[in-house]
Amino acid sequence: MEAQTQETPTTEAPAAVETQAAPEAPVVDTPTDQAATRLAEAEADHAAEIKANIEALAAAKVDDEIINSTEEYKGIDYNKVLSELPEDAKKMVSNLRSSYTKKTQGLSEERKALEIATAELDAQRKSLMNSDFYKDNAKLAEADKVQVDPFSANSLEKRIEQEVAKRMQDMLKPLKSAHEQQQRQHKLQIFKNEHPDLMEMKTEVAETLKKNEHLTLEQAYWQVKGRQMSKQASQQANELKQYKTAAKAAGLKVGGASRGKASGIPQYVIDQDDPVAIYNWLKTNKK
Repeated sequence: MEAQTQETPTTEAPAAVETQAAPEAPVVDTPTDQAATRLAEAEADHAAEIKANIEALAAAKVDDEIINSTEEYKGIDYNKVLSELPEDAKKMVSNLRSSYTKKTQGLSEERKALEIATAELDAQRKSLMNSDFYKDNAKLAEADKVQVDPFSANSLEKRIEQEVAKRMQDMLKPLKSAHEQQQRQHKLQIFKNEHPDLMEMKTEVAETLKKNEHLTLEQAYWQVKGRQMSKQASQQANELKQYKTAAKAAGLKVGGASRGKASGIPQYVIDQDDPVAIYNWLKTNKK
């Protein structure tokens, strides 16, 4: 009998895992987006209606010197003027006030809805960024690339899990960026509330930050603040010196009391018996 030859079966290695680009996150119309859209539309309607009313008022043909004047009048007693208006004029003012009040109330409600939606979204983002799921997923995605063993189903599963984690991480990047931006804005607002003079020196602070990228906003603020305080102290010391000189020229003691004559200084200024008044007069008249 002829010996039968048995063929040794071959084991095919599983195909390598192909890495595909992460799909783009779908554009979702969130409650925050909807609230922001409604607020923008309400503000546009409000501005258009006010503009229409004002334009109608401005376009009215009236042969009156005061009404046609471009001067900005001040010191007007609105309560007295409105109470003395004729009936038609009162109706016109009432229409303007009613329109403004209704639209302002509507805008206030839309802003409140936007604030609530934004706060809810911020809370959800913060919860996600601080969750164990996000941290574990980020750790897996950033770990060294899992090498696939063709003969190990376990290694293949781990590689697939890592690829899924990477894609999930890519999809969460915009959310993470928005959360970090919101945190920065929140910290900035707190700092601005605690240091209201920041806006008065924002140009100098910005220039300081540009010159030294390693500085924080707080450090740049105190650098500028320190320079300003030093400059103010120098100016105050100089003014105090001039103030004492003026007082001496007027025959006054810095503490008050003694009075004498000073050439060129009007008597009514000297009669005030106030060194500051003397100094201000000399400064104004450049004596």
